[in-house]
Amino acid sequence: MQSTSEKAPCCASRTCRVVVLWTVQLLAIPVCAFVPFGNEALTALIAVCIVVGRLLPLCVKRAIKPADVQKEAPRVANDTPTATESTKSTKPVKTRLLWLDILKLGLTVLVIVHHCTASFLGTGGFAYMLGDYLHPFQAFGVAFMALNASYFMSLFFFISAYFTPSSHQRKGEFAFMQDKFTRLGIPFVCYVLVIGPAINVLLALLRGQSPGYAPDPGPTWFLAWLCIFNAGYSFRMRAAEAASLTPSAPPSLAALCLLGACCGALNAAMMPFVSNLATLPFTFGTFPFYIIFFEGGIRARRNGWLDVHLPELSAAERTAARIVSAIVGAGGFAFTATLYISGGGLKFMPAVPGEDPAAGPLPKEDNFDGRDVDTISLGFVLCMLGVGTCVGVFCMAFTVALLDWSRLHANWQTASSRRLCEVAYSAYLVQGLVLPLIVYGYAEALAALGHPTYFRPGSWASATRLPEAALVLGWLATSTLSVIGCWALGALLRCIPGLSNVL
Repeated sequence: MQSTSEKAPCCASRTCRVVVLWTVQLLAIPVCAFVPFGNEALTALIAVCIVVGRLLPLCVKRAIKPADVQKEAPRVANDTPTATESTKSTKPVKTRLLWLDILKLGLTVLVIVHHCTASFLGTGGFAYMLGDYLHPFQAFGVAFMALNASYFMSLFFFISAYFTPSSHQRKGEFAFMQDKFTRLGIPFVCYVLVIGPAINVLLALLRGQSPGYAPDPGPTWFLAWLCIFNAGYSFRMRAAEAASLTPSAPPSLAALCLLGACCGALNAAMMPFVSNLATLPFTFGTFPFYIIFFEGGIRARRNGWLDVHLPELSAAERTAARIVSAIVGAGGFAFTATLYISGGGLKFMPAVPGEDPAAGPLPKEDNFDGRDVDTISLGFVLCMLGVGTCVGVFCMAFTVALLDWSRLHANWQTASSRRLCEVAYSAYLVQGLVLPLIVYGYAEALAALGHPTYFRPGSWASATRLPEAALVLGWLATSTLSVIGCWALGALLRCIPGLSNVL
């Protein structure tokens, strides 16, 4: 048995490697922000690495044996070992966290509704959007999207990372990365090079514009970054042999909120300079949080945070998480409502009314919605830092509250819910096609009723003025139909031979 003094340098070395690894990834930000075509180069590099990583085994005729730890009986995908599993010689009790499946299902529905909301705000959605002007629905929609963005993709990274250690241990490094390149990498490469551009060409024609080819990752940016993070984890396990870690309790709610405030301010400070990071959309609650949540998911698995510590959450912390979430969430809606009443602006909302539909198609014009995107004032910077800090606190508090609520009330499974969970990944991938086509169909229905919409050349969003009721009803209708359509198309695709292994 190693002494404490022998373990300390090893732990310190592992920590240094982790810090260096994430620091290198963070340094990619200035490359994307200030180097011409840096974003495109990084996106191409990701695609090339995925293709090479997936095809290389076909060219190398040698067998690679998995790690010795694979001799252990494999666990099901959602098995959860206890924090003291490594110290027991008996077979561990397998506990399936059914509520994690339900949580992922709910988050997938929320992502689709999130993009439907963007489709009626004129920003943040796919290539066919309406309502790119100042209107009352934006007071709700902007706050709804900002609060969603603060946590839902971070939780996806957390849940994915939660199963990373056991998958890596069970399959070994080679099979682990091959599985990631197959299930994550293939959909990303196909979408960014073929499917995404084809959808954009179709939507350009529907908008009455001239189409052109441009790589577009759509929703699959998440898959690319999961490949990056999983490759980083695999590299980390190769660089330092996976010694057993001392079980540790999760951070307190206060510590998490402080961390969220700092990361939120850091994220907000980056936003004026970085709008996209190698396919990753940069908005509130993004890149720094994704790193923290992915690392948190790994630590949660190793230390039994979800199956051991979460049930022991005190009533005081549970109540505090819910109260903080409610206060900050209400503040977000109050902020956007005040901004709307004062005439919009601050890059959050347009500052001009909608274009008269009687004017017909209008010529191309930069910033026709009134957003000032060319100057950065001190007031805007302070506002961004304040909003980013609050959003970061909301992210951490609401995550704790949502995990706890899901554990208490969503720990169940039926035949229908199991099937819906199986199709959720496919539904997430096809939303880039289903959602804008449904929005287009709704726009055509409005045109038939005497409310046509027009797009300026080169714009994905229409600023043609529409009745407020049409925007709200359109959001409700397209959200419902898009969720149903995504699951229906996803289920059909999974029936195609060969695709079920990827989707």
